[in-house]
Amino acid sequence: MTQKVADMEVDDQKIRMDIEEQHRLELERFLTQKKEIGELKAQDFQKISELGCGNGGVVWKVLHKPSNVTMARKVELFTMASLFLLHFLGFHYSGITNLVLL
Repeated sequence: MTQKVADMEVDDQKIRMDIEEQHRLELERFLTQKKEIGELKAQDFQKISELGCGNGGVVWKVLHKPSNVTMARKVELFTMASLFLLHFLGFHYSGITNLVLL
């Protein structure tokens, strides 16, 4: 192996380590913020705008009023057929929506 190739491998490894550290820090920040926010309740959100929609539901940009954090809130769309299928498979739909911090 030439010195140039070895140096490139070391540089690649440093870049991967930097990315891994960035991901770790971002995950740590997310988990800390999630713990601070606590339980999410539908009445605590104020719609700002629609971000997108598709067969699975609508994604809204919302403000979580108690924490003043902007989030994306996905409201799942279920048909009676899909609810029946979920029930048949042993799942219970509770009306809870998925939330992602922005």
